[in-house]
Amino acid sequence: MDSEQALAALRGLGQANRLATYRLLVSLGPKGTTVGTLRERLGLPSATLSAHLNQLRRADLVSDRRDGREIWVSANYAQMRELLAYLTENCCDGGSCELTTQAQPLKVLFVCVENSNRSQMAEAFARIEGGASVQAYSAGSKPSGKVNPKAIAAMREYDYDLSAHSSKSLEEIAGIDFDAVVTMGCGDSCPWVPAKRRLDWALPDPRDLDADGYNRVRDEIRTRVVGLLESLRCG
Repeated sequence: MDSEQALAALRGLGQANRLATYRLLVSLGPKGTTVGTLRERLGLPSATLSAHLNQLRRADLVSDRRDGREIWVSANYAQMRELLAYLTENCCDGGSCELTTQAQPLKVLFVCVENSNRSQMAEAFARIEGGASVQAYSAGSKPSGKVNPKAIAAMREYDYDLSAHSSKSLEEIAGIDFDAVVTMGCGDSCPWVPAKRRLDWALPDPRDLDADGYNRVRDEIRTRVVGLLESLRCG
């Protein structure tokens, strides 16, 4: 990459919504997502998102493909690596540099009582937002043995198939060295699991809520998961 290409890439990222669009695509992995899903996730009007994607395409930061009637968009990882290499090629005057990458994926566990609702959705969002950089798990202190159909329906709106998950006990994930463990409203019934960081999210059990109420809890979980992953990446 030369200086003109680097400037083009930086200009492409030099706007808040374009940067958010690119970061989301990077988190989704090489498969990317459809333009429609991207628009819903970002909450941007169609014309605005189209203009931002065109800017990112011109900078060779994203690429797209057609699958039937849908257009899929994904991050151009090769261009991202070239930009990073260009920016850091003279790092620290040839000496030892503080710039490092996460060598191992983050391991995050979400625990609730039944492992049917909150913790299942948290695991799903950690997988969606973290991509290959996160290994997400969930378990229950008293697992119900099934995932709530309401949770499956709620996550379908994010193009995530929660029916592929299973309700698990903590014994099934014993022996893993977690970077973070999040308990979710199970109070005294939440067992202690060792981790580098422990959090408790006092979230209501959405099991008996209507669809709107359930989705409000789902969206709060997503917000908290995004914040957690950002804080873990920053050390």
